[in-house]
Amino acid sequence: MGCCCVRRELADVEGRVERLPGPLAQLVTIDGFRAVAAKHNPPQDIDGLLAWAAGTDSSGLHVVTVRESKAHQDRWSAEQLFPAFQALGLTDVTSNTEFTEYDADELYIR
Repeated sequence: MGCCCVRRELADVEGRVERLPGPLAQLVTIDGFRAVAAKHNPPQDIDGLLAWAAGTDSSGLHVVTVRESKAHQDRWSAEQLFPAFQALGLTDVTSNTEFTEYDADELYIR
């Protein structure tokens, strides 16, 4: 049984964790995430996206993404994510989101 593993050049790979806490935690649910996702390209068509996972717990919505570079993240946010928020009337989401960004030193994709 073989394993298909991909080793990436990690010069620019970026990880990002987003958490929507506090008052927005009641409003931004996995259904809200899915509504936003329906307004932008599907994951397989997002340039530079290597992986994403989203889910909720008692403290709110969490989204984890791994992208080829921060430039990919920034371009996608400007061209697709922020317009999707606006289309749904979610104007305070980014100002109330906690972001943790980091350069990936190791990446394993099965």
